Amino acid sequence: MDQAAFTAFVTSLEDIFASLYLLDVGSMSAAQKEAHQVALNTAYIAMLRAQNQELKNLTDKAVKQAGQLAAATAAMQAQLAGLKKVAQVLQVVSAGLNVLSSVAKLFK
Repeated sequence: MDQAAFTAFVTSLEDIFASLYLLDVGSMSAAQKEAHQVALNTAYIAMLRAQNQELKNLTDKAVKQAGQLAAATAAMQAQLAGLKKVAQVLQVVSAGLNVLSSVAKLFK
C-alpha cells in the first residue's frame, strides 16, 4: 500500500460515513434508528482514526491489514453509490460493520 492507496482508503471511509450521515432519520423505524446509530458511530470512529493515522508510522503487518481492509471498504463504497433508500444503505453497511470495526481497532 502506498500513500495514494492509503488516501483512497480514507476517502472510502469518509464516503461510507457520509452515506449514513445523510440518511433521513425521521423516516426510520425504531429498529432502523438503532442500527443506523451503531453503524454511524462505528463508521465515524473508523474514519477519524484513519484520518489521524500516517502510513509511514504503520508496521508492515498493519500496512498489510490496511490493504485488505481498504479493498473491503472500497467494495462497500461502490455498493453504496447511488443508494438512497434507508433500508438499502443500512443493509450494506450492517453487512460490512465488522470491516469498519476492524479499521477502528487497527488504528487505535
